Amino acid sequence: MAESLLIAVTDTIIQNLVNEVIVRPWGLKKELEELQVILSTIRAVLLDAEEKQEKNPLIRGWLENLKDAAYDAEDLLDDFNTETMRQGLMTRNQVRPFFTCSNQLVHGVKMGDKLRKIRKRLDKIAEDRHRYALRELERSVDSFVEERRWMQAHPLLSENEIFGREEEKKSLIEVLLESNVEEDVAVIPIVGIGGVGKTTLAQLVFNDARVKTHFELRLWVTVTDDFDIQNISRTMLELLRNKRLESFESDSYNVQSNLEKEIDGKKYLLVLDDVWNEVPELWRSLRRPLLGGARGSKIVVTTRKELVASIMGTGPVFRLEGLNREQSFELFKRYAFESQYMKSINPRLETIGMEIVKDCVGNPLAIKSIGGNMRFKTTESEWLDALNNKSAIIAQQETGILPILKLSYDHLPPHLKPCFAYCSLFPKGYVIDKQTLINLWIAQGFILSSTGHQQLEDVGHEYFRDLVERSLFQDLKEHEMGGVQSCMMHDLIHDLACSVAGTEYTMVDRDLRVSVDKRVRHVSFGGTLNSSWKIPEALLKANAIRTFLLPAQSDGELKKSNCNTILSTYKLLRALDLGDSEVKRVPPSIGKLKHLRYLDLSKNYNIRRLPRSISRLCNLHTLKLSSCYELIELPRDIRNMISLLHLIIDGCCRLTRMPKGLGKLTRLRTLSLFVVGKKFSGLRELNELNNLRGELKIVILENASSSESKDIKYLKAKEYLQSLKLEWSGERSETDDDLMLKCLEPHSNLKQLCVDGFMGVESLPWLSSLTNIVELQLVSCIKFKSLPSLDQLPFLEILCLERLTALEFIKGEVSSNFFPSLKELYLRNCDELMGWLENEELTSIAFTEQYLFPSFPPFPHLSKLMIENCPNLKRMPRYPSLDEQLYLCNTPLEPFLQTLEMTMTTAAPSTSFSSSSSYPLSKLKSLNILRIEESLPEECLQKLTSLQSLRICYIPKLINLPTKGFRNSTYLCTLDIWGCGKLKSLAGVLSNLTALEKLTIENCNKLDLSSDDTTWQGLKSLSSLSITDLPKLSSLPKGIQHLTALKKLAIENCRLLDLSTDDRQWQGLESLSSLSIAELPKLTSLPKGLQHLPVLSSLTIENCKQLDLSSDDMQWQGLKSLYFVSLLRLHHEVSLTRVLQHLANLEELNIIECRLQDPSDAGILSKVSQSLQMLRLYGIPGLESVPDWLQQITTLQKLEISYCPDFKTLPEWIKHLNPVIKRCPQFSG
Repeated sequence: MAESLLIAVTDTIIQNLVNEVIVRPWGLKKELEELQVILSTIRAVLLDAEEKQEKNPLIRGWLENLKDAAYDAEDLLDDFNTETMRQGLMTRNQVRPFFTCSNQLVHGVKMGDKLRKIRKRLDKIAEDRHRYALRELERSVDSFVEERRWMQAHPLLSENEIFGREEEKKSLIEVLLESNVEEDVAVIPIVGIGGVGKTTLAQLVFNDARVKTHFELRLWVTVTDDFDIQNISRTMLELLRNKRLESFESDSYNVQSNLEKEIDGKKYLLVLDDVWNEVPELWRSLRRPLLGGARGSKIVVTTRKELVASIMGTGPVFRLEGLNREQSFELFKRYAFESQYMKSINPRLETIGMEIVKDCVGNPLAIKSIGGNMRFKTTESEWLDALNNKSAIIAQQETGILPILKLSYDHLPPHLKPCFAYCSLFPKGYVIDKQTLINLWIAQGFILSSTGHQQLEDVGHEYFRDLVERSLFQDLKEHEMGGVQSCMMHDLIHDLACSVAGTEYTMVDRDLRVSVDKRVRHVSFGGTLNSSWKIPEALLKANAIRTFLLPAQSDGELKKSNCNTILSTYKLLRALDLGDSEVKRVPPSIGKLKHLRYLDLSKNYNIRRLPRSISRLCNLHTLKLSSCYELIELPRDIRNMISLLHLIIDGCCRLTRMPKGLGKLTRLRTLSLFVVGKKFSGLRELNELNNLRGELKIVILENASSSESKDIKYLKAKEYLQSLKLEWSGERSETDDDLMLKCLEPHSNLKQLCVDGFMGVESLPWLSSLTNIVELQLVSCIKFKSLPSLDQLPFLEILCLERLTALEFIKGEVSSNFFPSLKELYLRNCDELMGWLENEELTSIAFTEQYLFPSFPPFPHLSKLMIENCPNLKRMPRYPSLDEQLYLCNTPLEPFLQTLEMTMTTAAPSTSFSSSSSYPLSKLKSLNILRIEESLPEECLQKLTSLQSLRICYIPKLINLPTKGFRNSTYLCTLDIWGCGKLKSLAGVLSNLTALEKLTIENCNKLDLSSDDTTWQGLKSLSSLSITDLPKLSSLPKGIQHLTALKKLAIENCRLLDLSTDDRQWQGLESLSSLSIAELPKLTSLPKGLQHLPVLSSLTIENCKQLDLSSDDMQWQGLKSLYFVSLLRLHHEVSLTRVLQHLANLEELNIIECRLQDPSDAGILSKVSQSLQMLRLYGIPGLESVPDWLQQITTLQKLEISYCPDFKTLPEWIKHLNPVIKRCPQFSG
């Protein structure tokens, strides 16, 4: 490993030594030339040293000494470079230079003395090469050039290809799509050794079109060996909500309860990839909120361990073995030979390749990795060398896949080896952002431009592609605008990275249980650092650290003293990550880190200003400040940060202007936010920033002065921008918005555009020139009365028109090319919108025939349509082929009903609609009708034969549901009925819904569910029922005992309902596992019928004023299957001991905003359950410490105490559990 890093370091030094700009000011040209000769001599023998160091520890020591000296030389050269840049800045800014002639001479003498000492060290090291008989070896430069040409000529190999797993894929899909199942949620394990293809098989199935259609939700979570329930649950919830959770949402109870709500009654597919947990209780705790999914939900688990499969699995186990010999070689050929580009393969290389493959034991990961490297070897001698090395390695080391994978690393070009080793700093299962990774590589000097003209970042993208080609990265995620956004490393590849990184790279836990070598240069932390953390002494001694990363940091807190220590100790830092650490004030000493290239301060919500000294970081190329919500200004002297390439400030919502001189940073490639100031920092600062790419958001555009809107197009030359948002704030009486908009015309390459708050009348005169636009959003443009024709934009897929309050018409052209690519259309809060075309066009006879009886569906590819608060929209093109979602809220039903009236003769026979179905909207899966003035016509659901989800809400005139339509709803799985005040009965509706799995009824004042017994008998599949705010409900519905498949029941805010007396209707609920009761004022004790529920495992009770759980122990008896209880905001005191003594299997207990009763009977304490593992106490008044009787519960593993205003201390006997204490103001720790 050392030799590859040294090659990168020496190449960087040599490149800088010939840089006249660095050399000239110091008068040290001769010394630097001598150093260049020595380094070139040493570099020539590094490849030979690489081969010999494995067997010769003296050579290994020689490399270590060389590495130290080379790093010192690089740091010294960086000092030269930094001081040269600073002198240039002072000259440019007309500041008196610190270095007068005499000062510069003195400084040059000091620098020269340091240089001579390093040169002597390196000279001695160079002489020692003869002692070890090191030869000069050099890989041909032409071979690297040839590889680069090959990379550019051939596309990346598809990860979706599969070899030898066709049967497993077919069988697994059949299991996932199986609908005739007894259990709601089945768990299917995939078991096999590392690299055998478990994850690949799961990915192929996960992305299969049939699977996508079958499941309402799909989630993928990489678990690895840390089975942290909180983190896994949080990841799932963030995936469901498609956003990061705020800190107040991150408490474990909130996460689990919200996760349960998100998946409740929905058919989901969850993949838990790479599971190692062998503790059944942890799996049960994670599983609890997942059990509320609709029948047919599936969880796929990939694991290397049979025990994990036996603990988690409920369905068939898929055991993957290695590929057979033929399959192995077919896969190898796909990666090693250019078979799809060459007509023939060298037979001799093919024979050698078969031998190479033989020892890969059919492992696809090893085959792909070795094959990817062999692709670049063209001679027989190179292939034989690889074959011999493979045999030697396997003979020397333990059997297993890692030694085979090591060959892939050995055959990497030297410039890629440090880049690969650097990835060992990320935790297993970590999603690596591609741009961040490249920026970190650049910060460490790993990337060099071979031509001198190519940008380092572009070279970095090539490096990344090289590693992908060699199968060292996987799980590539595409950016929505194209290109790779992120990747992951297979855990075996991560093991390989850690093994080759040696002591120079270390990922440690917060307690430093892993030893740290004093020569370590790159450090990351695998967990969250909080306020109690102190920098370990061993880490303080390693003061040559160049990288300090916190990739796993989440809601942590780094004390000010630690922050100061990091900055004062690690003066050679080139990459520093302090993100999400609650840093409130960045120390001014940050300006002394003159080598710093990469600085991440994102998600530190309380930072208001950055120290002025940060502008002295003239080497800094990446500054990340995302989501620093309180930041009010950027450094005033930011123009001095001349190396800055990436200024990432999205989410800095309190910025009021940009610093003057920002426009001087012409190398900027990323500027995520630009705030237009009133007095300066206007749009002119953007004019020269033509290297910007990715996303740009320009806000407070009303501050732009009229002088800035004259004949200057600030964005037209920015050809690399892909996404642009233009935002004006607030209403204004007089504006120059129309003039300003002309100056904001973007380049035609733009793919995403959002215009928000524009108050001009002229609607986007340059819009038709954006021929590559994919997504267009027009928001709060309140003076637009019409829009230009949008239907001819060839690549437009998403169109959103929101709060266009004056918009009356949308212009369009009647042609066969009408919205050729549009998939999603959103019309929201357009109060005056009446139709798609202007009045005179609508009355045209020629058009009317074309419009009402078109020869093609006007929206040929529309999949999702949402119309909300458009009360006058009665005319619009039809949408018969809509298949995903139709959402209608406060808008006329005419377009919907007219679409339903279409026949096959009015729809184009060339569309997919006509070929696969007989009726319009017959493929629609989800329909939402809300706040409609008219009632629903009887026939409105009859043709929707594929409907799976239906929501009918707040329709005041609705008395009866359209019963005829429900007769054909054989696929309906989810039905929500809310706020229909005149609805009286569900008779004749529910009995036909044999596939219904989730039913929610809420706020229907006249609905009486208690009288009709036959209503419920047909609901054989119903697994989730929620009843809320039904004032007429006085008892459970009579027919509820027929719901034998019901697993989850929630009852809330039914003021006449008393569950304490009658227990007969509970008796048929033999599958009920989860019960939630809230706001039932007549409930005085637990329902007696709960004792008839044999599998009830989860009970939640909230805000029932009369309920007293301590008055009678009998109410808890018989609930032996309960393992989760949550009690919230109960008015009577809660006795924990009385609860625990009867619940023999209780594992998790949450008490939230309740008063606790002290135990009075010592006999009760002796009977307390010995099964409790998790206890959460939130908002408990008067709680000052942990109750002493908890010592008797030896099974307790986790304790959380939050928002307890009186909590002060933790007793010693509980500290071994590392309790989580949050937001308890009197707790001192």
